[in-house]
Amino acid sequence: MNGQDAYYIALILDPRFKTLLLEKELGDAAPTVIRHLKDLLHQQYSVASEHSHTANENEVVQGKSIEARLLEKLQGARRPVTDIDRYFEAAVVTIDQWPTNDNSWLLSVKFCDMD
Repeated sequence: MNGQDAYYIALILDPRFKTLLLEKELGDAAPTVIRHLKDLLHQQYSVASEHSHTANENEVVQGKSIEARLLEKLQGARRPVTDIDRYFEAAVVTIDQWPTNDNSWLLSVKFCDMD
């Protein structure tokens, strides 16, 4: 990861902005940059179950029903939903006013849908 990636990742991990600022500022290049950053996050923070597979492939197949194997073949392998995926699927956080002197500013946080 280079310095620019670290800067962009810090930006998209701010729940007030997520990908909104990159989308606005980078225009057509934004989807490529955002996909790259999400891939970096997935590489750095992979799902624990990906590394803990110790069962033999044949044992896994034999333990599944015919229906499960058929559906898996038709639907393809599913990537597990990670915390990173859930973070980006959630709405952007909004704050009613900037927390200047109010010690309970965190209680004013609301989630909005950016449709």
